[in-house]
Amino acid sequence: MNTMLRQLYIAGIHTDVGKTHFSAAFCKAFSYTYFKLLQAGSPTDEQRVKELSPNTEILPSALTLRTAASPHIGRKYENLTYNGLHLKIPQSDKLLIELAGGIFTPLDDKHTFFDYILAHPRPAIVVGRYYLGCINHILLTLHAMQNMPILALVMLKDTKDTHRDEIDEFVRSYTKIPLVHIQSYTTQSLDSAANKLSCELTPYIQELL
Repeated sequence: MNTMLRQLYIAGIHTDVGKTHFSAAFCKAFSYTYFKLLQAGSPTDEQRVKELSPNTEILPSALTLRTAASPHIGRKYENLTYNGLHLKIPQSDKLLIELAGGIFTPLDDKHTFFDYILAHPRPAIVVGRYYLGCINHILLTLHAMQNMPILALVMLKDTKDTHRDEIDEFVRSYTKIPLVHIQSYTTQSLDSAANKLSCELTPYIQELL
């Protein structure tokens, strides 16, 4: 592919839905650089990406908190004062920007990650997974982001998923957003996962160019 999106956000419908897992595969598939806007706690998502995709370039987070909690709590415990809207995104091409938690997760004591992406607009991929209540979280997230360019909704598949087809059918019908899948993978199966992801996502990337 000769032309790519310069930068894009990876947003989640909730906490722990697989944003980092997806990000590592995406960076491998499309040769993107990985950047976590704000990291809270350890082990870090940068470390996880390095484990899954050792050859991916990783840039330091704009802000790292030691406390494994919502940033508005971590900043208080660590006695930090900052304006989250002023966090800097590197001026790099082919940069994947992973957000934290869901889009309304607090970024500081006054702002959420949603406020940040409104202030610093870029195309986005939304990541979700299958669980009771996921449809509600998917629809709320996509509704909030309806005026932003959304590349696709990517759902993380697991062998324990139930009613996956029915969930997909409803979400596709209701949102009209492209829905693709990524299977859980290991470092050893990264190449296969990345190749499948490239095949599924490339047409939607080209639509936004």
